[in-house]
Amino acid sequence: MSSQQLKIIGHRGFPSDYPENSLTGILAAIEAGVHGIEIDIQASRDGVPIVMHDDTLERVTGIRGKLSEYDYEVLRMFSAHEPSRFEQKFLPEPILTLESLAEKMVAYPTIQLFVEIKPDVFKLHDREIFVARVWQLLEGLSNPIVIISYDEEVLKIARREFFCTIGWVLSRYNNAAKLSAEALNPEYIICNYKKFPKNTEVLWHGDWQWFAYDIVDIDLAKELFNRGVQYIETWNADKLIKELAECEKLVNK
Repeated sequence: MSSQQLKIIGHRGFPSDYPENSLTGILAAIEAGVHGIEIDIQASRDGVPIVMHDDTLERVTGIRGKLSEYDYEVLRMFSAHEPSRFEQKFLPEPILTLESLAEKMVAYPTIQLFVEIKPDVFKLHDREIFVARVWQLLEGLSNPIVIISYDEEVLKIARREFFCTIGWVLSRYNNAAKLSAEALNPEYIICNYKKFPKNTEVLWHGDWQWFAYDIVDIDLAKELFNRGVQYIETWNADKLIKELAECEKLVNK
């Protein structure tokens, strides 16, 4: 196993050390040497794609309420510095929009972007309109872009309307999910490693690549690689990348 075979992806940037889904954390993960970044997309009340995992604000801003209750002109005054974890260390950290991130990613064209559109968005916004809005912000980038979601309809729209590379996030690893995966045939299947069978069997074969999260241990990463996982998503990119480099040194001695 080498860094050419196993791809390390920053899960929401570099959240072991920085606020998740923040520009500061994303740039730190890139500096650490990740192959790609996974981000989450929610929406403001007026439909602006926002880089945030939760549909509520309190955990990352300390402010109560739902993201979708505010237009972006209000949200831009809040700080996403995760006060419950980091207190005031990263204050202020602007809530990141997909548009702002896309502008920054122009400088990092080799970094793969896994853009997860959260199902919460569609409580308020139309799928086709919102997916189009997301793709409009991304289509000019040279970066390899993957639209990912738990929502199969979102993925079908992304592929049908915009010819996007897609990744399906599994809710369960079972026979029903396997049949759905074969019908959808995404380029990536994304899964929490804890949902895999508690044995060492190789994961489903298909035209897709396997992407597992959230891993911070190199031994677990190696085990998953041997089961067919090519992409490892981690909260601590620096640690895993350094451990992978040490493994390569031992192999090459």
